[in-house]
Amino acid sequence: MYKQLLLLVMWALSFASFAVAEDVDFHLAADGSIAIQGLRFNDMESYLGSDFFRQQGMRCGTKPPLASGAESVMARSVVDCTATMTSIQEEYWPSAVIYVMPVWFHVIYRSDGTGYVTDERIKAQIQVLNEDYGAMLGSMGGDGYDTRIQFELVGITRTENDTWFDSDDQEAYKPVLNKDPASYINVYSTSASGYLGYAYFPQDSAGQWWDGIVLLHAVVGGRYNGFSLYNQGRTLVHEMGHYLGLYHTFEGYAACINSYTGGDLIVDTPAEEEDHYGCSQTYTCGSPDPIHNYMDYTDDICMYQFSAEQANRAVCSLLNYRPATYEVVPDELSGGGGEGTPALGLILIHLLQSE
Repeated sequence: MYKQLLLLVMWALSFASFAVAEDVDFHLAADGSIAIQGLRFNDMESYLGSDFFRQQGMRCGTKPPLASGAESVMARSVVDCTATMTSIQEEYWPSAVIYVMPVWFHVIYRSDGTGYVTDERIKAQIQVLNEDYGAMLGSMGGDGYDTRIQFELVGITRTENDTWFDSDDQEAYKPVLNKDPASYINVYSTSASGYLGYAYFPQDSAGQWWDGIVLLHAVVGGRYNGFSLYNQGRTLVHEMGHYLGLYHTFEGYAACINSYTGGDLIVDTPAEEEDHYGCSQTYTCGSPDPIHNYMDYTDDICMYQFSAEQANRAVCSLLNYRPATYEVVPDELSGGGGEGTPALGLILIHLLQSE
C-alpha cells in the first residue's frame, strides 16, 4: 500500500519533475579533482561512476523557468504538444521538407585553459546532432527515426571568465552572451554545475533570455571525444530533445503509465519505471525498457534512436513554440519522409548557395 501511494504521488508530480535540479556547489580543480556538495573525487572518471552522480540525477539537470509565471513569448494557441499532453497530428509528419535550425555556441573557459573547446570539437558535435536527428544512413544514429530536423552552426563565441565558468551563473552570462533566443539555439559550455547538461522546455521558456542549452565542457564533441562513458556527443542530442519539448522516457517514474497524458506523453516509447545507466537491457514494466532512446540516461554508446511519435511531438513543438527558429528546406534528395533518409547533403548545398 505504501509503495502504491508513493507511486501515485510521484505520478502526480511527473510533469514538474524537470524542476528538481538545483544549482549545486561544484568545483573542478586544476589537477582534475572534483569537489561537490561536500564530497571529493580524484578525477572526472570516479565522479561519473559514483553513486552520487546517479542518485542525484547529474546526467541531466533540466530546469524550470527562471522567472515565476513565465511562458513562451513565441507560442500561439496550441493544444497538440503541451507540458501535459501530446496529440499526434498529420501536420507534424512532414513529407518532403526538413527544418534547419541555426546554432550559436558559447564557450566559457577559465584563465588556466580549463573548459576551452576547439572549433573542431564543436563542428563534430553539430555533425552528431545532424546524424542522430536525421537518422543518417551509415552513422551510429542510422537505426533511429528521421525527425526531419537538422542544425547549422552559425557562430562561436569564447569568453575567458573564471567566475562564470566556476559558478555557472546563468543570470550573469546569458544576458550578455545570448544571441536572440527567439531566432537561434544558444548552446553554452561551462562547468554546468556538475551536470552533464540541462535545457529549458519550449512551453514556458521559448524566446526568453535564459532559453537554450548548457553543457559540461567535457562532453562537447563527436565520436570518441575521450570523455568516459559520455564520449559520443549524445548529451547535446538528449538536451536538444528537451529544447524541442521531449521528456525523459522514464518521466515521473510514473507507475508504468504509457499514454499521451502520462509518463513521457508518448505511447510508442515503452513504459519505463526507472532511469537507466550502462547498457544492460531491463524490463521494469514487463516490456523491454527503451535503453537505446536518446531520452533515457544510458551510456552514449547505447543510444541511437528517437521514436516516430517523439519526432511528431518535436516538430509540433518547433512549429508552435519556436516558429522563428528554423528555415524550411525542400528535401528533394530523399523523396521525403522515410526513416534513415540522408538529408544532410541537400542542407550543405543549400547553405553554400546562401553564402
